[in-house]
Amino acid sequence: MEENNCKYNTLVIIGNGFDLAHGYKTKYTDFVASVEENYFNNYISLLKLNRVNSDDWSDFENRVYEMAENFRQGELELSPNTDFADEFNSIFQDIQVRLIKYLDTEIKRKPFKKLKSIENCLDGNVLGLNFNYTNIAENYIDDIYYVHGSIDEGETVLGYDQMLTYCFTYYKNVKWHKRFSRRKLLFKRYLKEKLKNLRNEDLYTELCQDFDKVLEMEDSGKGLEIEDVRILKNSEHLIEYIQSDDFKKESQLDNFQFDNIDTIVVLGHGIKADITYLSSILENCSGLKKVIVFSHDSESCDEWQKKADFFKLYCNHIEKEMF
Repeated sequence: MEENNCKYNTLVIIGNGFDLAHGYKTKYTDFVASVEENYFNNYISLLKLNRVNSDDWSDFENRVYEMAENFRQGELELSPNTDFADEFNSIFQDIQVRLIKYLDTEIKRKPFKKLKSIENCLDGNVLGLNFNYTNIAENYIDDIYYVHGSIDEGETVLGYDQMLTYCFTYYKNVKWHKRFSRRKLLFKRYLKEKLKNLRNEDLYTELCQDFDKVLEMEDSGKGLEIEDVRILKNSEHLIEYIQSDDFKKESQLDNFQFDNIDTIVVLGHGIKADITYLSSILENCSGLKKVIVFSHDSESCDEWQKKADFFKLYCNHIEKEMF
């Protein structure tokens, strides 16, 4: 991604609808249809046991949010059932891995073809904010920040963005919140640069596991103390990162200057799944003059209007374009 962020005047927000508009089958339901029949049985059983809407179980991000909320309620009412949380986290981690493998296969299935409607809207100096794991947006945009990781780098974020009613809860019960996952992604990117791509080496794996423990310490109520970190293996690498400016960041864009952004183009992002993150960015777009929100034939007017209403909080000029 281009470091001189003052050059950008157009910000493109990219979601799964962008991949779908190019003919790729990247919905959760497409992924579900690609795996063996009984693969999700344990996942569905845990949803039912924890009073989560199992009828729409393939909407993974909303289901993991509801599961986290129920785990939190259990902490308030009774002693926490950590066995459920551990089992669910293990299952959800495996689903995430399988999803990425599916998407990697899917984007290789058919040749890419550009859409003129998108090309015509990408004027000026463009920065892509990609919430997808796929790299097909690179066919249009040179400078892209992958908010949730990517297939190419082998690290991804899958979880929920909504804040729970109470934030203080056991880390393992809320570990799929994107604020944790994005911080872990940033740490992994730091390691890959520092350790020069030790992706499959023991040191990389151990440090990733220990960083999870660091986040758990930080979220424990006691707070994070360096002396507690020293008991972890390879603690010198962890402490170096903890004492850096990057430790509290969720993104490499945390210090990004968005003042020069005058146009935002929304390509297939549903907004709700990342509303907290997007709001934090839009609050810094002080020079915003125009927002173009793309739609498709199967999207209802109400669905598009909800997106438009969100952006009206930050800009009066909202346009509609079709893929």
